[in-house]
Amino acid sequence: MKLDSLKKFENKKFIIFDLDDTLLDTSHLYWSVKNDMLELFCNLTGKDKETIDREFEDIEHNNIEIHGYSPERYKFSAVELCQRYKIDDKDIVVCAEKIYLEDPQKIANTDELLSWLQGKFELALLTRGEKDLQIRKLVNNKLNIYFDEKHIKVVPTKDKEVFLNFLEHINVHPTECIVIGDSIKSDINPSIEAGMDVIHYNYRHEHYEWEQDKEDSHHDFVSVDCLLEIKDILEKNFNV
Repeated sequence: MKLDSLKKFENKKFIIFDLDDTLLDTSHLYWSVKNDMLELFCNLTGKDKETIDREFEDIEHNNIEIHGYSPERYKFSAVELCQRYKIDDKDIVVCAEKIYLEDPQKIANTDELLSWLQGKFELALLTRGEKDLQIRKLVNNKLNIYFDEKHIKVVPTKDKEVFLNFLEHINVHPTECIVIGDSIKSDINPSIEAGMDVIHYNYRHEHYEWEQDKEDSHHDFVSVDCLLEIKDILEKNFNV
């Protein structure tokens, strides 16, 4: 992605962050829980892991359509797969509930980046999910200290209009913002369409990928593999 796609404006005031897989390693928690569930399913059904995984992901796709990105859908999907195989779901449900009973860990260098940004930009957070859970994850990881409460918003989905409504809420013009997030579908494309500059954090997990959140982009944008690369970009392009 082209570095010169970041406009050299001097009037950047806000940086709007995504939360999951940008500041918190949520996919790793999902992978860990799903891996444990798959092992249980394999032991109870005698099926191989690839078959169980494929069936679970098909059910997951349907449940995302019904329940959105509520973490409880993981339990619903697990129960549905148990019913399909006519097996006891007790241990599997306990495992699935870890998705929303446990907290993901911070992405490497999250605190270092946010600490450096404080005082240079206003920081905001626009995250997809359930409010109580997202706020709990923020507080338990002590990330709430970087964001004013009125600059935090939890929404069920993200699109261009959601970003524009958030900008109106925090009283800032699109050209005054940079959005930082991992999802092309939920962060990058809608932010660009709303008139904002973006920095894509290229989250990678060795084993896990959100199949339901994939999307291509025809836009040019800056992409980084490490959060501290964002600091270097801002120093070079915004004189901070």
